[in-house]
Amino acid sequence: MVVFFFYIYSLELYSPPQPVGKEASLSAFSAARAFEHVKAMCQKPHSMGTKEHARVKNYIVNETRELGLETEIQTTTSLLEFRRVTAGQVHNIIAVLKGSGSPGTDSKGVLIAAHYDSQPHTPGAADDGAAVAAMLETARALKHSPSLKSDIIFLFTDAEEVGLLGAKAFMAEHPLNQQVGIVLNLEARGNSGPSVTFEVSPENGWIMREYAKAVPYPVAASIMYEVYKLMPNNTDFTVFRRAGLPGFNAAFIDGFVSYHSMTDSPENLDLGSLQHHGSYIINIARHFGNLPLAHTKAGDVTFFNPIGHWLVQYPNWLNLPLVVVILLLYWVYVSLGIKKQRLSLKGIMVGVISFLVILAVVCGIAWIIQRLIHSLYPHYAHFYMHNYYNAWFYFVVFIAVSVGVFIGLYNILFSRQKIENLSAGFLTIALILMVFLYLFMESGTYVMIVPLMFSLIGGTICFKFQFSEKDKPYFFVLVQLAAVLPIIAMFAPMVKMLFVVFSLKFVLPGVILFTLVLGFLLPQWKTSYNTGKWALPVMAILMGILFYWGGDSFSGYDKKQPLQSNVMYCLDADSEQQKALWVSKYPEPDKWNRQFFPKPRKEPLKEIYPPEIRKRPVLKNDAPVVGIHVPCLTLLEDATESGLRRLRFNLSSLRQAPIMELIINKNAGISRMELDGKPVKDAKIFKPGKSNYFRIIYYGVSDKGIDVELECQENRKLNIIVVEKKLGLPDLPGIQPLPEFIIPDTDYESFMTLVKKTFVL
Repeated sequence: MVVFFFYIYSLELYSPPQPVGKEASLSAFSAARAFEHVKAMCQKPHSMGTKEHARVKNYIVNETRELGLETEIQTTTSLLEFRRVTAGQVHNIIAVLKGSGSPGTDSKGVLIAAHYDSQPHTPGAADDGAAVAAMLETARALKHSPSLKSDIIFLFTDAEEVGLLGAKAFMAEHPLNQQVGIVLNLEARGNSGPSVTFEVSPENGWIMREYAKAVPYPVAASIMYEVYKLMPNNTDFTVFRRAGLPGFNAAFIDGFVSYHSMTDSPENLDLGSLQHHGSYIINIARHFGNLPLAHTKAGDVTFFNPIGHWLVQYPNWLNLPLVVVILLLYWVYVSLGIKKQRLSLKGIMVGVISFLVILAVVCGIAWIIQRLIHSLYPHYAHFYMHNYYNAWFYFVVFIAVSVGVFIGLYNILFSRQKIENLSAGFLTIALILMVFLYLFMESGTYVMIVPLMFSLIGGTICFKFQFSEKDKPYFFVLVQLAAVLPIIAMFAPMVKMLFVVFSLKFVLPGVILFTLVLGFLLPQWKTSYNTGKWALPVMAILMGILFYWGGDSFSGYDKKQPLQSNVMYCLDADSEQQKALWVSKYPEPDKWNRQFFPKPRKEPLKEIYPPEIRKRPVLKNDAPVVGIHVPCLTLLEDATESGLRRLRFNLSSLRQAPIMELIINKNAGISRMELDGKPVKDAKIFKPGKSNYFRIIYYGVSDKGIDVELECQENRKLNIIVVEKKLGLPDLPGIQPLPEFIIPDTDYESFMTLVKKTFVL
């Protein structure tokens, strides 16, 4: 019971700080005051090119100017080239709080960054309204504080959601990018929980030491960055880091079900998370704003929270001596155990094999439960990583079942094998994992160094003084408890984080890490075996059943936990009489969108996209044709010189659609292209390969449209397929409106009207 309650207590210590009310002093950060900005900005979705996007932009500009900050809007076209071209007209907002430092001393400033655009179907209260609001509240508090030596540059980026285009434009074109000494970027992947510093720039020794001095509630771990590097995720900080700027990337991730969803609304935002964001911004601004920032790089460090907000850090070079110390401790532990006749090499090998087999069984059962959940509740798949509103019920299920199966199987072994051998076998596996981490994730080596150190020291003490569950059992229990509590404090938040990040789609990382924690607890399980052989595993399994029932009870959808639905209207304007379709990316219709699919078929969307561009089958049904304006192409120049054909044309939307997708044939032999005067630099995009087409997706199309200039081979036809996208479905008679228990699906192909038109030049 002590272990159980300490596990829960460790999670509580990891929580964000309490929000500060409006009555706080004017120089303090108040989540309550910042929340007023969230409510003002995040009333509706505000993706690029929409009227709400312009309203939010104007709100931020007005607020920063009223605070007396030097404010400007950087409007430009930005391009991202990776397999295709992603482009957009961005409107970055740059607001500078001038420092008091004299020119020539140290001109580097502190950059605080967050994006103000949202996804198409979310108010974006957490992502990234909370960060924007925290920046505005911080700017207000700093205006009521003593002047800082360095400039504080508040960068509200645009177009983060479509490819980090705003951050890219700032680093590529704005002169202030040369004045940045350090950067803090803030994000959200949910709407609650602590704000976690999950990414730090390379050569981070100096900035992490100063970070620890500056931040009152630091939550950071170098293993997070090691794992993050392996995942295909990017934020604006990616652009800053690649440009060589030192700094931090922080986000809160609990409440993942609301990520990019209509439920990411102000009323669902955790004010504690908002306060945590603000504590980072204001304290980093104040601390680094009074430091010289010309030389900020030093050797990398390992850092982590052993418990709560206590941050430990040490230089990475120390990992090797620590690994050597652990290896020596292991040798002393095993040698003494063999000498005292409490260990044997054969018994340790049995312990190694036993743990690996039991781990495989635990993972196998977890996988079966996961598949059962997926099959019984297919609507969970509508959400990112199958992360439904009741996911935490299932997290408890996986934890409880892991405990029950793990202890139950070890109970069978306890009657046949010595607990010391079984525990030593597990510690041997942990030792191997430590070496693996050192070789491939050096700054994450602490994940095994810390628990091994406590476990080996505790085991050695028990061998030395002959403490066991039979001889001097009270001392044995006290030593083992002292060894295991620090392990629980460190691992409890990590296990929770893995379940939240990978959710119901991929539970094995969380299950594996939790099973490792159980391995360090083997001596405690043996004590419970002596007092009540099957009580604990039976109770754990019963708890798993109870929480599975709880998950089932809350598996439906209603106004408080609405279901995401997906449907688009697609018009093919190329066919003689035009052709329209209802389309959904979900394989089966739900209670609301089934009205669009009385005779559905599943196949690629070949009416809109060439088959080689979109191979994935979608749900399709014929739809009535609605009179919709088609994209307009105006040819401005068509000239030939030296075997090259130069074309200039303008693409515009008569219905003011904010998104245009261009699909162009590669066999035209394009050698050069510019979008709004910005060159496409990666010539490989134009070259023939697996596909005969290359794609351009342009977001935030202005009233002036898109100016395109290119050169291709003489006497080659240029086929340009234009797919114009605008939020909303056509107003057709007989369509039932969205009920309260249905909300639009996330991302850019949901509740959209698409119009395709092909131009041949």
